[in-house]
Amino acid sequence: MHKRTSEELLWQSLDQVPGYVYWKDTKGCYLGCNEEFARAIGVKKEAIIGKKDAEINHLALEAAHYAKLDQEVCRSGKPKWGSHELMYNQDGKPVKVVTNRKPLINAEGSIIGIIGLSLPEVWL
Repeated sequence: MHKRTSEELLWQSLDQVPGYVYWKDTKGCYLGCNEEFARAIGVKKEAIIGKKDAEINHLALEAAHYAKLDQEVCRSGKPKWGSHELMYNQDGKPVKVVTNRKPLINAEGSIIGIIGLSLPEVWL
């Protein structure tokens, strides 16, 4: 499989994950997200890159909470499973989600951020 084809398949696969997938660097800046997450918060996937939660409409309401949990994962190197949180959708309505976070590790084994998956509680 070509590298380009593999990358396209990866993006298509992430966009089909039934949940909100996102990844951030150690400073809390988004490196990317899947279509489901972008749609839920009302932004384009490309527009989220390089931004922090505090800079994104409805995510700003819980930005300090998200940052604290993300930093715990980055510092400890341990996943954080099943965090019950509020996320505000594109209409500003609160959605209860359950979030799993893991350290995002590069090829050299260094923590470069976090990857998260949030599922609305109504889906569970």
